[in-house]
Amino acid sequence: DSTWLGGNAMHGAANLGASEIVRWLADKGVPLDVKSAKGVSPYHIAAGLDSGQFHAWPETATVILQAAKDRGVTVDTTEPELLRGGR
Repeated sequence: DSTWLGGNAMHGAANLGASEIVRWLADKGVPLDVKSAKGVSPYHIAAGLDSGQFHAWPETATVILQAAKDRGVTVDTTEPELLRGGR
């Protein structure tokens, strides 16, 4: 499934709504905005920006955004093009 191809551990933690694991991974330097083959980032998963494919975990999405802010990086918060039906 290309939703996961190219993802990392942060994708899995976001999918589970595992905010503490997301914090731990972020503290270890795991990239926050790596995108899968479908253009899905951990934030997209946690925020539910996926045309209903994933359960939204607002607390986890907030943790990702805060970790990005702490690192001084930007996280794409728009819905992935491929999930909106664009090809």
